[in-house]
Amino acid sequence: MRVTLLLGAEAEAALQPLPCNGFQTAAWVQAVAADQDIDYRFCALAVDRPDGPLYLPGALRHRFGLPIFEAMPLGGASPWLAATPPDADAQLAGYRAALSARYWLKIALVLPPQADPAMPTPDGQAGTLHHTHLLRLSPEPDQLYSRFGKRLQTQLRHSAEHYAIERQDGAGAAEYHRVYLQGSTRWSNRPARLYGERFFQVLGDSGIADFWFARHQDRSVAAAVFLKGRDEVFYFGSGLLDSPLKSSPMDKLMWQALRHYGQQGYASLNFGASNGLAGVCRFKEKFGASRVAYLALERHLPWLNLREVRDGR
Repeated sequence: MRVTLLLGAEAEAALQPLPCNGFQTAAWVQAVAADQDIDYRFCALAVDRPDGPLYLPGALRHRFGLPIFEAMPLGGASPWLAATPPDADAQLAGYRAALSARYWLKIALVLPPQADPAMPTPDGQAGTLHHTHLLRLSPEPDQLYSRFGKRLQTQLRHSAEHYAIERQDGAGAAEYHRVYLQGSTRWSNRPARLYGERFFQVLGDSGIADFWFARHQDRSVAAAVFLKGRDEVFYFGSGLLDSPLKSSPMDKLMWQALRHYGQQGYASLNFGASNGLAGVCRFKEKFGASRVAYLALERHLPWLNLREVRDGR
């Protein structure tokens, strides 16, 4: 299978009619580039086949003058896309073609959830196994609510009396970033580097991110950001501050968000990786989300091939 690289506007035009998720967008790549100060370019790999081309959105950068392809930078599953949704065999063939290309200094892929954890790779290397949580949405709020346990239903009725929930577009980026930074001081595994305000502003201004807030007495005590794809919403992050109340503002916020996106016609919500934190897993599962596996793969160009690539051979 021949792999072709599409850049910038050409990639966006090819992907425009396809069901891209929130990571498979030029806006995501622009936000990462601004935050990481890396010269990423939005791109897509195209593979020709009899049933029509396959496309894999990603980001391109260079090191030592050689290309590095990431789908997608800073995580996020990036499945192959086509006019007719490709089956598992077509997805595997596409990944094999991409990994087998000899001209990448590095290629990094994040396969979609529910991919076979034992999926072989062309070079025989196993991928890194991760887990996320997926929730099937519904346009009927009662159908969603009926999946919750009695304890969560009781908590939601109690929190309804205390918290006002608000959704904002890019105008909420600065407030979200403030709550995110303050809330990060409570994390048990706080990362060495946090996202800057510019990152969230680019996402908000592009229209692919919604910022949600739970307020008590006009003060934000919880916030979350969701990335919107064509038919999937991704719960990207949150911040939680001290509250004088026992009920959880995040429970109320999440319930309002699930109702909203279900009624907007989204099919599913991806809660993202929990990094092995049991409490985070429990939060997602109490809303009915199911734990599924996915693979992250990387392949580095053998150093013996570098001269051939540089010489165009």
